[in-house]
Parts: sequence; structure tokens; C-alpha cells
Amino acid sequence: MRGDLKIILKNVETGIETIYEGHNIIVNVASELMAELMRGIIGDPLRIQVDGIRTLAVGTGGIGWDLQNPPAATSTQTQLENELYRKEFDSVNYIDTLGNVSPTRTNVIDLTTVFDTTEANGALVEMGLFGGTDSTLANNGSMINFYTMPVLNKSASSNLTIIWRLSF
Repeated sequence: MRGDLKIILKNVETGIETIYEGHNIIVNVASELMAELMRGIIGDPLRIQVDGIRTLAVGTGGIGWDLQNPPAATSTQTQLENELYRKEFDSVNYIDTLGNVSPTRTNVIDLTTVFDTTEANGALVEMGLFGGTDSTLANNGSMINFYTMPVLNKSASSNLTIIWRLSF
């Protein structure tokens, strides 16, 4: 499994866009959730209902982090160091081999989240995808992917669009 990010910060007053791209870390818990999903047997009364990936959380990093050079993401991470805001996805789409939205199932999905001018304002240096039980609540759920980056200052004069692509 691989994850790629496209982050678009757009100033709503000037229309100027800043685009960042990068790769994220698939954390260890993701393997357990994938195993649970694959384990599912129709009619199994003991099967636990598994919530898929539901939210994107952004944060301001750990105490003492260098905001221009935060620590590299690790696969052992289970939550953000300092979660600022969490939101459900605006869209989840299958993506075809040409990079276009596909009406049929593929092995690639794009998870898109848009934070408007009133959401997630701050010095962002970390983000993660969350699923499972209570994943819509701050500091809850199971982290699937984790990403750290040099500080991205989101203010009330900007929208932030994050497109997180997962390839299986």
C-alpha cells in the first residue's frame, strides 16, 4: 500500500495557490485493519463491523518540534502529536490508470478534504488518516497514514484542500 498527498493552500482574497506534494507513511495499525477487513466472512455472527477510513486530522506537532524541519513520520505513530482539527472527507473516489475518477472499483482511491476559512487555522506540520471506532472524534480511532511536513500556515484568509491518494 502506498500513499501520496497533494496539498493546495489557496488565499481566498488574492486567489494565489501554493501546492505541496509528498508521500506519507502507512502506519502499523493499518495492517491490522486490513486483516480485519479481509477476514470478514458473510454470516459470521462474531465478525466485528469495521469502519473504513473516515477522517483527516491535522495538527501543530510535538512540543519542541522544529516547524521547518519536523521529525520524519514513523510507522509506529498511532495519533497526532497535537491534533488541531479533524474532518470527514468531502469525497472519496476510485481513480483509473490515467488518474481520472472511475465509476467502477479500482485499486486506487482519492480521499479529498477541504478546510474552509473557519477550519484548521494554525501552523500545520502533521496530518493523518483515521478509521475505525470513534474516528470522527478528536484523538480517537485508528490511524492509517501519517505525514509530517515543513510548516504550512493556514489562516482565515485561506482554504486548504488535501487530496490523499492511496494505492493498494
